[in-house]
Amino acid sequence: MASLKRRGTTFYLQFYHAGRQCRISTETDCYQLAKEKLRQFESAQARGDVFQLPRRAPIPDILNAYVDHIRQAKTAKSAQTDICYLRDVFGPVCDALKITSRKITPGIKKRPKKEGQDGRVRRAAALTSGR
Repeated sequence: MASLKRRGTTFYLQFYHAGRQCRISTETDCYQLAKEKLRQFESAQARGDVFQLPRRAPIPDILNAYVDHIRQAKTAKSAQTDICYLRDVFGPVCDALKITSRKITPGIKKRPKKEGQDGRVRRAAALTSGR
């Protein structure tokens, strides 16, 4: 048996699972919709089915959908840059974030400074010191 509890404006399903009390948000403030979700939950329990209210979405599914959206909505270079940032944050958790264009080497992440940068700094310092 499950029951409805109201916390603030949101309704929750309250039930016992393996001797522990559980509450799942119905994500609605409408009593009629909450009662319908309670009815669906109880009928799924009676059939022995696993009734899953949306709890947590899997990150790979979300990232795949977001990468598809980025590729359609942005230019190719902008999408590639955003996907690179996502890859740095999440790692290769899904196929959409895996590098397909080149091999990953340690030199890609940290590149040595170009010699031209040091030379420009030395010349600028020489001009300001009066040499």
